[in-house]
Amino acid sequence: MSEKSHNAAEVSAIVKKEVDNISNATIKDALATILIFPVSHNRFWEYGKENEEFVCWTIAADNNSGVTLIYSDYGFGPITPWGLVMESFPYFGMDSNWFISLEDCFLNSNAASELNIWSVLKQGNDSPNEIIYHELSFEEAKEKRHKLLLENPSMNYLISHV
Repeated sequence: MSEKSHNAAEVSAIVKKEVDNISNATIKDALATILIFPVSHNRFWEYGKENEEFVCWTIAADNNSGVTLIYSDYGFGPITPWGLVMESFPYFGMDSNWFISLEDCFLNSNAASELNIWSVLKQGNDSPNEIIYHELSFEEAKEKRHKLLLENPSMNYLISHV
């Protein structure tokens, strides 16, 4: 690889800027509990040349699920540089596990599922979405949404964070 990669201090500054952009204190505090000083490693890029690998930075680790949050300018970066990957699987994985912001990456991890930040919304066609339930864990929100869909299958209900 001929391109220059960031160093740990630069990645740490990028992470700090992303964390500073999170307005919800509950999300910010929960993310802070799993953040680590950036650790460089290489991951295989499955969509390029055979055995092609790029520099990535582990920036957070959720020991309960084995998932790590990483940053990389390569692969799906720079547009979506924040990835959710399995620490034990040294590949970039699918594009659906890469995000524009660190906050979105964290919210899609298991580490955020226990937070009481999730709402169930009734999607309106011509009106704003209506909050039906709020301040739930992700599992509670899924259960509530499922019951609503069974009661009224023609409606569309969404799960979102508060």
